[in-house]
Amino acid sequence: MGRIITDLDIPAVDFCFTSGCFDLLHSGHIWLFKQCREIAHGHQCKVFVGVNSDKSMWDFKKKKPIFNQWDRRVIVAAIQFVDYVFLFDQRNPTELIRRLKPKVIVHGDNAWQPAFEDTDELEGYVGEVIKIPTEGGWSSSKVTEEIMRRYNAQNK
Repeated sequence: MGRIITDLDIPAVDFCFTSGCFDLLHSGHIWLFKQCREIAHGHQCKVFVGVNSDKSMWDFKKKKPIFNQWDRRVIVAAIQFVDYVFLFDQRNPTELIRRLKPKVIVHGDNAWQPAFEDTDELEGYVGEVIKIPTEGGWSSSKVTEEIMRRYNAQNK
């Protein structure tokens, strides 16, 4: 199980970094974590996952998560491909990336995070940014829509 860390106990190791809300975990998330593990292995570093807090989810999505930040953090930490999990309050992980200075940032090609697209802003703070193709076509929004579609179809 990955280690849940706080601001006070960030270890001094090299990281492969990714982040997200991870509200309704699906196969696309697991694919992302697995790819992070493989990339981290090649760079001899650990997988570090930033999880958006409830506040930061509200700030950019204007909706409350299904699972609260503590539950989402524990769920992500239980994934075998993840070494460290950290909760962050900002809309995007730019500040966290600047503090961690990861060797690698990995994100899916559907990432919303502006920090992943504007790598000039992170120059000197990150070694490499790797965009991986989304696997399976799922997103938490699509999962929610499918649940609602099925629920509404059953209750007509």
